Amino acid sequence: MKKLSIAVAMMLGLGVTAAQAAENGTLNFSGNVITNACGIDAGSVNSSVNFGTLTKDNILSLSAVGDTNAQLTKPFSIKLVGCPADAPISVKFEGAQYDENVQGFRANETYHQANVAAMIFDANTATKVIPNEFVSKGVTTAGTNELKYNVSLTKWWTGGNTTAIGDFTMVINYTMSYE
Repeated sequence: MKKLSIAVAMMLGLGVTAAQAAENGTLNFSGNVITNACGIDAGSVNSSVNFGTLTKDNILSLSAVGDTNAQLTKPFSIKLVGCPADAPISVKFEGAQYDENVQGFRANETYHQANVAAMIFDANTATKVIPNEFVSKGVTTAGTNELKYNVSLTKWWTGGNTTAIGDFTMVINYTMSYE
């Protein structure tokens, strides 16, 4: 019995010695608790705005880059569902064809073809939405909310006053952030 006790005591002693030689560390855990975040309505996830058929003169009649008119402006919205009241939401619009000159997005064709660009405006304030930057757009009502915008076409280049005839396309992505 004594031999067994001495062996156990020696093993326990070695375990304590090894534990005493270990280094200590710290784990930090953090997070952010929010109310329920809004969801994007399925009909708003992928939307299309069709300007229909425009004459070349509609674009060429604009005197400067960034000018637009009612014929070249269409509304669109992003519908949100399941929102808590007073949700702090921000939206960022971005695309591969961002154009610093118009603070918007140009058509995906090369510059000398379409000469068409799109600018996005907040429908409630008429403030231009600067691409690639989050803009606060809080919701006030619990449940369903609609973020309303206008997209306006303009010419992005005035050199040579050219606008090609044909189709144009623009892909603009948006990201929702819940602060």
